[in-house]
Amino acid sequence: LLPSFVEQLTPLYDRFQQSTQETQEDFTAYLKRHTNEVSTALLAVTDRRAQTSKLSALVKIYRKMRPLAQDQINGAIPALAQLLARHGVK
Repeated sequence: LLPSFVEQLTPLYDRFQQSTQETQEDFTAYLKRHTNEVSTALLAVTDRRAQTSKLSALVKIYRKMRPLAQDQINGAIPALAQLLARHGVK
C-alpha cells in the first residue's frame, strides 16, 4: 500500500512546493492544514482495493467501517507529517 499512498500524496506535495514560494510553511504544517484532503487521498487507495477485492466479507466490513476511517486518519495526520519530516520530506 505504501507506494500507492505516496502516489496519492504526490499531487499534494507538488501543490505545497508551489505554495512555498509565497509562504515559509513546511510540509508538516501544510498537511495539518489540509487534513480532509490528505485523508480523502489516502482513503482513495483503500477504496480502490475494496472495489476490486473478491473477498466479500472483507468488503462488507470495510464498507461498514469506512465512515469512521476519515476521522481516524485525520487524527493521525500530525504524526504522519512528523514522520515524513523526520525522513527528509520538507
